[in-house]
Amino acid sequence: ADGAATGNVAIWNSVRGEDGRASTSKFQVFLWTGVVIFGYVAVLAVRWKAGQTETLPDIPQNVLVTLGLSSGTAVAARVITANAVGTGTTVKEPPVSQRGLAPIFQNDADQPDIGKIQLVAWTFIAVAVFLAGVLRIISDGATDASLPDIDPTLMVLTGLGSATYLGKKLVTTTTPTIASISVDELTLRE
Repeated sequence: ADGAATGNVAIWNSVRGEDGRASTSKFQVFLWTGVVIFGYVAVLAVRWKAGQTETLPDIPQNVLVTLGLSSGTAVAARVITANAVGTGTTVKEPPVSQRGLAPIFQNDADQPDIGKIQLVAWTFIAVAVFLAGVLRIISDGATDASLPDIDPTLMVLTGLGSATYLGKKLVTTTTPTIASISVDELTLRE
């Protein structure tokens, strides 16, 4: 079957965790990376179209911090999960079916996870505001166009979402349980 039809598009595989489910923290890194690259290329094109080809646009400090925050969240989430799996406090089962991006909002039991919802919601809001700034810059077409900065309040809210997400990962454990016991049939001899 076609890769796109079966959901195995290679670029989306970069947001999958080790268990095959979409990873919230990897999705956040993927989203911010794509948006910042789009914004940078758009600003560069506006500058070149306006005749400014001598210097490259700067990347604002808060944009760099946000990229670092999302990357740091993904690394920390991976370390926490690997440690939990390694010590046996969490068991990561492969998904029964591929559910697209739904797991970025759900825990491993497919229930809504408030930490994940908060992280993704603030990320979407910050990305939307950032993209609106990029679109305004594109429409202005100034020779000195530069990437918009990310509002400090949105950075704090996104950071709190990351802290909530990571904190929940630190304290949530899935204790392995015995689902069934099977005893081989014994043969009695007289």
